[in-house]
Amino acid sequence: MVETNELAVLDRLEISYDLAGYPEVKNYEVVYGTLEAMLEGADKLVITADEASVESAKSIKSQLTKYQKRIDEVFEVEEAKYNELVSKKRSLKRLFERSKNYLNDGIEYAKTEWVKEAINEYSRLASEDIDISMIDPKTYSRKLTKKSVFEVIESEVIRIEEEYKKSQHEQEVFEKYCNSKGISPELLLDWQKTMSLSEAMERVDYLVEIQAKEAKKMEEVQAPQPVVKVSEPEEIDETDETADIWAVMLRMTDKQKSLFKQFLNDTGIELVGKPSIVDDIF
Repeated sequence: MVETNELAVLDRLEISYDLAGYPEVKNYEVVYGTLEAMLEGADKLVITADEASVESAKSIKSQLTKYQKRIDEVFEVEEAKYNELVSKKRSLKRLFERSKNYLNDGIEYAKTEWVKEAINEYSRLASEDIDISMIDPKTYSRKLTKKSVFEVIESEVIRIEEEYKKSQHEQEVFEKYCNSKGISPELLLDWQKTMSLSEAMERVDYLVEIQAKEAKKMEEVQAPQPVVKVSEPEEIDETDETADIWAVMLRMTDKQKSLFKQFLNDTGIELVGKPSIVDDIF
């Protein structure tokens, strides 16, 4: 298990230079092996929702962070010049990252259990069932004690209940408004997910306007159309003395004469001229 006084093990690390000016990290393998053995206990720590267990995990995590900072201090002067120093520093720090990740997972597990316990405690304040998925993890992610987590969850449950009551009230107002306009509320069933109450009412007004226009169109189509009176054509006075007289010369066969005679009879056209010519045609 990691102990605070063991931070001194890093003091055994020493950076020296050979005759060519190349850096060498003395005691690196010894320090690496010592740290690796120390961290085995951290990886095996059992973390539960018990507060003492969580406090122990947080204490060890804090110690590991101190080790990492100390490693940075040892290498900070010369690492920019030599890639090998950077590589060694990273290898040492990775030892701590693995253990810190394990501890973080355990602490987060405990927090989640605290949240569930707090929800059971404060669900009596809510009209609907409260599920952990309804709580934003950001609200309790930085809380370090069970007491602080409980305080956050209580506030969140109260907030959810207030939003629920507001939603129910707005739904009732909306349904009454729809009924007053003759619009079925089901036409905008999920309106609360995408718009405010005022926007939903405006949408209802728009639907009413559209329906009114459609109804007017249907009335116009179904309304009886006015009857247009067609005046009878004026009869032509066949004996109108003012009609124009045309002088024409015709050359026809007997068959054509017969057809022409029929045409004159059908149209009421009168031939004028010498009786002998008219008689000849007919």
